[in-house]
Amino acid sequence: MAKTTIAANAAVRLALRVPFWTEIFYSMTIREATPEEVAQGIQTEATDGRNLWINKDFWKSIPLDQQTAELVHELYHKILLHPLRRGNRDPYLWNAACDYVINAAMAKQGFNFPRNGQPGDWLFNPKYDGWLAETVYNDLMKEHKKQNPDGGKPGPGQPGCPQLDKKRQDLKDSPETATPESKAKAEQEIKAMVERAIATAKAMGNLPVGIEQEVAKATKAAAEPWYNHLHRFMQSLRSSQYSWARINRRALRTHGCFAPLHYSEAMGTIALFIDTSGSCYAAAQQAKFAEHLNAILAEARPEAVHVYYFDTKVYPGEVVEAGTLDVDLRPRGGGGTSFRELFTTLEEDSVNPEVAIVLTDLCGTFPEDEPGYPVIWASVEKGMPAPFGEVIEVET
Repeated sequence: MAKTTIAANAAVRLALRVPFWTEIFYSMTIREATPEEVAQGIQTEATDGRNLWINKDFWKSIPLDQQTAELVHELYHKILLHPLRRGNRDPYLWNAACDYVINAAMAKQGFNFPRNGQPGDWLFNPKYDGWLAETVYNDLMKEHKKQNPDGGKPGPGQPGCPQLDKKRQDLKDSPETATPESKAKAEQEIKAMVERAIATAKAMGNLPVGIEQEVAKATKAAAEPWYNHLHRFMQSLRSSQYSWARINRRALRTHGCFAPLHYSEAMGTIALFIDTSGSCYAAAQQAKFAEHLNAILAEARPEAVHVYYFDTKVYPGEVVEAGTLDVDLRPRGGGGTSFRELFTTLEEDSVNPEVAIVLTDLCGTFPEDEPGYPVIWASVEKGMPAPFGEVIEVET
């Protein structure tokens, strides 16, 4: 079916209000949903990143401003690559996770969500502002499993599952991106188009709030390996000095003069906290993390490594002396996660580390006050924020 004019008025309103979305809109094929497609679940709109289906009966029932918001919502799915990133995840919860991410972003841009005068129809939770869809999905799945300990597929009416508006599923799989090669091609095309739209909007001074950051987070290329990042950070903490007790033999041999040797002293104390809740203590993750961490610590040569385990409370750990860095990441507890007692435990144990490293998924409650030393959050979940310290995403 050729591009229809069903959304023409909303597209004009969109171009006037937020021209950034115009190029994105015209990259889509707009289709009126057939009666069969409506029966199959297109109660409002749906997109696969290339096509945008609209239920004409629903569309005619909402005002023009709401139609504009509906378009932005669907176009957001495209620029954040949501139809391409689901993988093997549950379609219902993935749809919900993506909606939470989009609606949090739209709220900051001043869009109103109520449909037909009923507030709260759209999935919105300020908690998810700035999260990646994958991270929101994991949070939703944890809640679903908590509410359904005996199993059960996520879906409408299931305990712990968000209720999608009108039970809609507005993300569709596209046969045009069925292979890894076709998905990669589609992703590159979308990235290039979004980059052009961003550049144009920036030049005109009308780029929507947060768009550039949201797109960069969702589409960024594979990041530097986390252990390289951590290694460089640890190197920066090591104290460097010159010592006349050690002669720089290279300077003597090359220049015929005496010079002090520049050397790096061993680090002081390091605190290592291991989150034992959820997937954080999977054996494969522990082994991989420990392997890289041991190599980094062997070079940093800390005086001691204080290892603790925690979930909702902190469990007594062990002290690993320099030269015996065989860190054993054994789980001690399970259940929920709280970071509130981590740093008070160090204070109670009279441990003043040069750095605290926390292996976690960052799903938990944080203390109000930041400690007086650097904190590295080694997160096994992507896109999770922390109120202080530096987050390094650990590939598992």
